[in-house]
Amino acid sequence: MSHREQLFTTLTITLISVCLIAPASANSFRAAGHFNTANHPVAIAAGDFDGDGNLDLAVVNSNRTVSVFAGLGDGTFRDRVDYAIGVDGRSIIVADINGDGRADIAVGNAGTKSVSLLLGRGDGTFQSHSETSAARVSGALVNLLSNQKTYQTGRQSVSVVFGDFNHDGLIDQAVTGTLRNDVSILLGTRGATEDASPAANLLVNPGFETGSLSPWALGRNFCSTSCKPWAAVKAMPKAGKYDAGDEGNAEMVQDFTATSTSSLTKVAFYCRHPAGSEPTAADFFYSDGTDDEFVAFTTDTSWDLLDLTVDLAAGKMLDGFSVWGFSGTVANQNTFIDNALIH
Repeated sequence: MSHREQLFTTLTITLISVCLIAPASANSFRAAGHFNTANHPVAIAAGDFDGDGNLDLAVVNSNRTVSVFAGLGDGTFRDRVDYAIGVDGRSIIVADINGDGRADIAVGNAGTKSVSLLLGRGDGTFQSHSETSAARVSGALVNLLSNQKTYQTGRQSVSVVFGDFNHDGLIDQAVTGTLRNDVSILLGTRGATEDASPAANLLVNPGFETGSLSPWALGRNFCSTSCKPWAAVKAMPKAGKYDAGDEGNAEMVQDFTATSTSSLTKVAFYCRHPAGSEPTAADFFYSDGTDDEFVAFTTDTSWDLLDLTVDLAAGKMLDGFSVWGFSGTVANQNTFIDNALIH
């Protein structure tokens, strides 16, 4: 079976991606680890639940639970603690709801007609849930829950929350997705540079300097209407002359000779989006027929270097790679990629 045939196989697992991200002057990101979560996370929020000065995470799941992760202040988190809620949660925020100076959690259902509340004790734990109609809580709280944005990219819906999770002064992000039962971490680093080893690259035509996409090919297409195919274009290049842009939500994929993941030292690519903070996704394809998708957000309108090396599955043979584009809601706000590297 070719990868283009495999591309239409959907996995029923879930993912939260947590990305530690640098500002415009330090727009380089490297994957750093994974943490288990409950089934099918759909939204995420951050706050200091125990007063230790570290940001913690709260994730609402499709099985009527909220998973709470205590932050350790270095971008890592303790094992989750799950709390039952009384609604089919679709959005979540952290706020001091009852005015006692402690962080609480509010979860809105689809359409935010009702709200499930977890009142914080100030030590990182929460009281049992209580439910109320949206009419009985503040309008500001309902607006925040109702306006929480989700994105569709690749095979999953994602939402994002930003904060400085490791106290390094850089803006970080935590991303929920719907493919895996874990949390993945991307750490922001300073001073992104071009790779000096293009000869070792498994990808052919990684920067589109030829003016052609080949041997890249169009993979899955999740546009709600007609989607503009990926193309090599003269538009704000990161390096060389050409980049690839897509209007909509479509995938560009390349196959190559199967290579052991243990021999690979770097998997990375540059990405930018004119709308600023928008998602992009990358898939790893393995010779055993499996694949993994990982999501990260651009943080501004500049180029971001996304390094996904640590996300490679150990003990497998990598024989394909793809990148998803995302257009947002404004026409011609294409995703651009360049300098894709696997070596």
